[in-house]
Amino acid sequence: MQSENKPDRQKRSFIEEARRAQIIEAAVGTIAEVGYPSASLARIAREAGISKGVISYHFDGKDELMDQVVTGVYTEIAETVAARVTAQTTAEEMLRAHVRSVAEYALEHRDRMAALAQILIHARDAHGAPRFGGARRNRSTRASKRSTGSDSGAGSSAPSTCA
Repeated sequence: MQSENKPDRQKRSFIEEARRAQIIEAAVGTIAEVGYPSASLARIAREAGISKGVISYHFDGKDELMDQVVTGVYTEIAETVAARVTAQTTAEEMLRAHVRSVAEYALEHRDRMAALAQILIHARDAHGAPRFGGARRNRSTRASKRSTGSDSGAGSSAPSTCA
């Protein structure tokens, strides 16, 4: 994932940040409409009204773009929820505010939630494991233990949690 700085440590310009945001929005819309498997960079570029090369200039590839979509949606949810939860005084009110805030966000941002679900379900790493969530980590850990011979089988079936 690219940092907020360019590789040569220069801060991105306002125009570059705006273009990246435009591409991320086009990715959300495209994935929500046609699903992750059909959301090629070319299709996302078409949705954004730009060439595929412009996406390649701003992102290292589809994986980095998907990382930014996931990070962006989770950040928006966290900001929405945190503001409402911290305004409460009791644990019960905080829990209620948390659940209500997440539900309201999901209803108000269906395209973002649909895109997020598609990415979480379909995005895979080079080994075919999910790119996001606990299942990926557990599979990677088990595969690593098997390859080194240190997997005795005990405790390897613990449930995973999503990131």
